[in-house]
Amino acid sequence: MVNATSTVPVRVEGGGDQVVAHVGLHALGCFADRLGLGEAVSEAVVAGGDQGVLVHDRGEVLTQMMLVLAGGGECCADIWYLRSQLGLFGPVPSDSTVWRTFERIDSVTLGYRRQAAGAVRS
Repeated sequence: MVNATSTVPVRVEGGGDQVVAHVGLHALGCFADRLGLGEAVSEAVVAGGDQGVLVHDRGEVLTQMMLVLAGGGECCADIWYLRSQLGLFGPVPSDSTVWRTFERIDSVTLGYRRQAAGAVRS
């Protein structure tokens, strides 16, 4: 596992001079990270057979795409919503990495992912 978290720690305060877009998605990502969603999905993907050397952890990629969808994104290329906020989401994969991640999800991996989601829910 490289890094299955979808966000980086931040301190939010009012009255500053910086405006941050997508801060609501950051809160959702922090919640997913606290639940261990990225880690559980990472373990499921590895159990499904994807054990290559990764720059971006598969659980992190899938969790970040969940955030993209929650923010109104519709395709892999919409990952740029998160890429534009390095201070909130850290290193974000390219759209081609997102596409490859989805391409590698087969029925076995999907079964493990469902089990992981069930474990997080419980």
